[in-house]
Amino acid sequence: MEGYKASETGQNLEQVIYKIKLPGPAILGERKPENQNHAIIFTRGEGLQTIDMNQDNYIEEALKMRNFLQEFRKKLDDVRYPMILGLREHIFTGSVSSLAWFMSNQETSFVTIGQRLLAKPLK
Repeated sequence: MEGYKASETGQNLEQVIYKIKLPGPAILGERKPENQNHAIIFTRGEGLQTIDMNQDNYIEEALKMRNFLQEFRKKLDDVRYPMILGLREHIFTGSVSSLAWFMSNQETSFVTIGQRLLAKPLK
């Protein structure tokens, strides 16, 4: 019965399957980081990839993934592998306006600095 509300049909169509206790208010800050924080409780294993909702998945991004995953392999000489690894996105809207150009350059700078700093944070 698409398009009808529960009150119009007299049926309760919503059903609670699983409840998750949140550590605070549902929307405390920005929506994107809050969604990523919420998704962490559903993860399994040691690796987690988060991508932007507007990030394009084209062939060049897929080619980076093999090299990206090699960074997390155990090294033979007991060198610590990185805990956080950031790859820059290709922002194809940088030429639309001056604001888009600024945001594109900001993304490049942020990821480059963040990657260099977080790769070996305590050295």
